[in-house]
Amino acid sequence: MLALSTAHLAQATLEKGADAFQRLSAFEKGEYGWFVYVPEPQLLEELVEGLTEDVAACIRLAAAQDMQWIMFDRDVDVIDQLASH
Repeated sequence: MLALSTAHLAQATLEKGADAFQRLSAFEKGEYGWFVYVPEPQLLEELVEGLTEDVAACIRLAAAQDMQWIMFDRDVDVIDQLASH
């Protein structure tokens, strides 16, 4: 599981909550975050099409690291590989 800061998500994305992840499986993680399933490689581009760039970048990074899940949490440190907002 890849732990990412919610700071890598734009404010508009945060306001949408789990709906921001559209066709991906996403589950609220308490009050401040989500668990998001990372699609299999053969479905990746089809499922990230139409997502906001911030969400798509996070999904692609997780897929590149062979992660099956992302945990977005406000207490996780920001990483250099992704934009922060």
